[in-house]
Amino acid sequence: MSPGGGCVSPFEFASAANALNNGLWHEFLILEKDNHKSYRPPKNVPYYFMGNVEDFFKRANQYDVLHINWWQREPVMTNLFKAAKESIRIPKIITCDVYPAGPEFRLSKDEIDFADLIVFDGKSAFDVYADLDMTKKLFIVGGTNLEQYTQAKRTRRDKKFRIGRGATLTHWKMPENIVGLVEPILEAIPESEFHLFGHGPLETKIRMDVAQSKYKNQIFLRGWVSNFPEEVANLDAYLYHLPNESFASSELNLQGVMAAGIPIVARPSHGTQWMFEDRKDSLIAETYEVCVPLMIGLHNSPELRHEIAQNSSQKAKSHFGVQVMLKAYNELVYSKWQGNASLKRSNAILRFIRLSVWRLRLILSNRLVDF
Repeated sequence: MSPGGGCVSPFEFASAANALNNGLWHEFLILEKDNHKSYRPPKNVPYYFMGNVEDFFKRANQYDVLHINWWQREPVMTNLFKAAKESIRIPKIITCDVYPAGPEFRLSKDEIDFADLIVFDGKSAFDVYADLDMTKKLFIVGGTNLEQYTQAKRTRRDKKFRIGRGATLTHWKMPENIVGLVEPILEAIPESEFHLFGHGPLETKIRMDVAQSKYKNQIFLRGWVSNFPEEVANLDAYLYHLPNESFASSELNLQGVMAAGIPIVARPSHGTQWMFEDRKDSLIAETYEVCVPLMIGLHNSPELRHEIAQNSSQKAKSHFGVQVMLKAYNELVYSKWQGNASLKRSNAILRFIRLSVWRLRLILSNRLVDF
């Protein structure tokens, strides 16, 4: 499990589906978890930790559809697919959450053969798998809960031009010389601040670079924050450099920033370029260096900021978000098997009993904070 989009999006999707009470019911079978404590799964989504692959198979076959969120070729996933060919007897969906920036982020033949349907959450990732039969693949954008971004209120009153960026501090998500890249912006806009949210392997280097920077009083390393949508609401612009090595395919924090109406200056990776329309819902740079004049121009033009903010917010609400994702799955995916399986669990009393029993088990075993 992960506190990033690979964990949050599936849980929020399942929570929204369960809350609809329209006959669809989602539960999670988890083969491996890490030590992250920052994400608490929604209360209306049961989850079970499987001790081994055999236990996973026994429980999985009790469902109508098995829906696997694929992140990358890690041992636990590789072993699962090798053992699953003859063991899973129900329809199987793989949602591929990543762009194949490297071999470890590319679906193998075993995984492709295993799935009855593969759903890509990014358009660029969908296009890369051009050799896949169109009847076996779909593009449905991965989504997050955008309401928390649209409802967050701006609370600061100072006149600083606050630029933000949130991501795991790793070379997959940002250039290592992020401080050097923002320094020309901070120099050109003396009243500006750069707020960097996140932790990760690059943090030590970034902190050293900040300590040596003549603009260190304008750079704030914020770590993980308790209410990121509220922090976004207090920004004036968002700066997002992504290396081409990035495996991002539908960056959820960018969807949230767009929904909040915060203008984005981006150097997108190959996997995320489909998300933006230059000069309409964002400002797109071909190189890292071009981000500097684009951000300065954004600062100097309140009219441009307002226009991009309105367009990006409208786009996010109509194209992104967990509700858009859920509607597409209901219409394009689950409908494939509703006619010949018991996918529609219409007995609300049974669902209530199952959820109540699951919650009681968690309380008794003290696993409510097991993430």
